[in-house]
Amino acid sequence: MQKIIERYREQAKDNNQTDNTEADQYLQQLKLETAKMAKKIELLEISK
Repeated sequence: MQKIIERYREQAKDNNQTDNTEADQYLQQLKLETAKMAKKIELLEISK
């Protein structure tokens, strides 16, 4: 039983690290999109 619990803990820890990596990548993507939008808005404001 103890071995099963240890395997579960290791698997859960690995999955959590993967989730964090995916969340970080998604956050980086959103930051890039936000920067692009800000630049477009700035250009639109200038062109008025």
